[in-house]
Formats: sequence, C-alpha cells, structure tokens
Amino acid sequence: MTAMVQVPFCLGAIGVFHSVPRDQMGADLKLSPCVLAKIFDGAITTWDAPEILAENPSLSVPAGTKIQVGPRSLGSSSTGGITGYLQAKCPTSWTRGSGSTITWPTSDNFNAVQGSPGMLAHVTDTPYALGYLDAGHGHQRSLQEVSLQNEANTWLTSKDAMAATDSNGNNGISAAGKAAVDAGDIPTDASADGAP
Repeated sequence: MTAMVQVPFCLGAIGVFHSVPRDQMGADLKLSPCVLAKIFDGAITTWDAPEILAENPSLSVPAGTKIQVGPRSLGSSSTGGITGYLQAKCPTSWTRGSGSTITWPTSDNFNAVQGSPGMLAHVTDTPYALGYLDAGHGHQRSLQEVSLQNEANTWLTSKDAMAATDSNGNNGISAAGKAAVDAGDIPTDASADGAP
C-alpha cells in the first residue's frame, strides 16, 4: 500500500480591500490589526470612528458612514487566514476564534457573501465596503487595498509585502514560507499532518 503525503505547493497572500472613494481618503487607507479586529467584530461600525481617523487623519468621509463588511458565509481558506491573523495579532479585540467558518456579527452593516466572486462583487459594487480575499484576485481587478501595520511598525499592502525581499533575497511569499518552516508551522516530515 502506498502512503499518502501532504505537500504544500502553493502559498499566497490574503488582502483586505475596500471601496472608500479615493477623493475622500487623502492617502492610502491604513488599519492596524486591532482596529481591523474591532471592525470585523462589529465593535467599530463607521468609517469616521476615532480609532480609524487616528490612523488616517486625512480621511474625510460623510459623518456616520457605515463600514459595509463582507464576511464569507461559507467555509473558506481566506476566512481561516484572516481570522487566524486577527486572533494572533489582537486576541483582546478578536474573540471569535479562527477557522474556515466562524459566527460573524449579525449587524445591518454585515453583508454575507459567497466565494471569491461574491467578495469581488461586494467590494466593487458596494459603496464603503470592506472585505478580504486572495490578494491576487483583488490585484487583478485593481481594487484598493488596505495597508496593514506589521510587527516592525511598517504599513504594507500584500503587494508591498510580496515585493519585499529578506536578507537572503527571498521575496515576501518565499520568505513567509521559509519562516513557517523554520517555526515548525509546515512540517519537514512529508508524512506529517500539515493542515492548519
């Protein structure tokens, strides 16, 4: 009998995209992990919330403009990725856990979508939307991407992070893969379970 092995062969980024009108932004939109966690948790509901304006002083949206959040309604790896990120980076503000399916808030500004096509339509067609999906899909459609704050206090989009190189000359995706192997997140034994 031949044994089955799990081999990770493809790595990609998950991006957070939005549809705030460019003329109301003044600069690229920035969200720290805890502010993003509060938005996805339903604790921050408007684009003019003090926490958002503190990170985006040139943002000038109409007062009380709701953030139209688009969570995935069915299980998805991008939901697992974004919720894992929020749980790791801001556990005090994100208590919904992580995984391919979670229980999202039921507020009127949360509009469940299905699949990447649904998320693309949400961000493209809904004013003041916020959503997450495989970064490549968003880049192909020229969606506006949120700059997230990393541990070095640098604000980066996934496109910025992918273009960056580490001290060994690895691009962002290769460097992330190497870091995951070094941290033991991806087993070196091909017969081990590498599922997140």
